[in-house]
Amino acid sequence: MDVDRMEHAISPGDHTFVEKRVIRRAIEKANIPHTYVSGYCFAGVFLAGLAQLATFMPKRDRVSIHGHGDKKCTWVAEEDIAMCSMLAVDDPRTLNKVLYIRPPANILTQMEVVKIWESIIGEELQKTFLSAEEWLSTTDRVPVYEQIAVAHMYQIFYLGDLDFEVEGPLGVDSSELYPDHKYVTVEEYLRRFA
Repeated sequence: MDVDRMEHAISPGDHTFVEKRVIRRAIEKANIPHTYVSGYCFAGVFLAGLAQLATFMPKRDRVSIHGHGDKKCTWVAEEDIAMCSMLAVDDPRTLNKVLYIRPPANILTQMEVVKIWESIIGEELQKTFLSAEEWLSTTDRVPVYEQIAVAHMYQIFYLGDLDFEVEGPLGVDSSELYPDHKYVTVEEYLRRFA
């Protein structure tokens, strides 16, 4: 998540963003050349578990859906984040900007991702739809590091904070800068678990 777009984040998830903004401002004040990379939802953390808290393998029986499962976000394989970061190292188009890793085919809702998984396994999952209040109430039942994840997932899947268009001049879209890079699609990634 781009920390400068998250000034409204809820606690305890906001602590990470506050600290990273302090570092960004120090880099900028010191006139250090930089590229900030926003990798969105890492596949190994979010996609592998179909956006379930602390789950790193897709379920084959049931899944919890955040709200209506209708907020778009970008699901990105870690190897694509690494590759785009390396491509950006000497790319003057990314100098002093935020590079958003945005494979167009991977800008999907949680429900769209679940449907892809159901198609792969040939089974329909039992779905439990969680309201924002139900989701936030889990905060009291999990350790601190998972409380941060609950807050971040609230921002992503209930508020839709990752559903935006890249704005210039300080933001650049990886898919526009590197059109020849073949990203791992959500379906390709999920097939690893089939």
